[in-house]
Amino acid sequence: MKAHNVKKIVVMHAMGVGDSYGSLNFLMRLVVSNSAMGGQFKDHDETDKMIRREGADGSLQWVMVRPSMLKGDDKLPIKELGDQGAQASFMPSCSRASVASFMVDAAESDKWDGHTPVIVN
Repeated sequence: MKAHNVKKIVVMHAMGVGDSYGSLNFLMRLVVSNSAMGGQFKDHDETDKMIRREGADGSLQWVMVRPSMLKGDDKLPIKELGDQGAQASFMPSCSRASVASFMVDAAESDKWDGHTPVIVN
């Protein structure tokens, strides 16, 4: 990204990636740790580490959005649960349109730079 003068990246991960793993309910933690989904989360974790490492010198701004389960298409109000997803309900969800809108907002502002906001509807 530095070679192409990219100054900011906004990435969609998932609730449960990185330090938000503890916010998943026990059933989802079981699924993630005992299914192919675990490999996907491991890849997201590695991407998280790489982006943090590349941005450590301040030359790259980043936001890694962690939406809860994608469900529905209508844009609905977003509720942010911090970087770890504190106080998430048992089976939270977030619409695709809501995630897309949040990611555009994150790209256009600096409000979430350096954060991993967990979002739900």
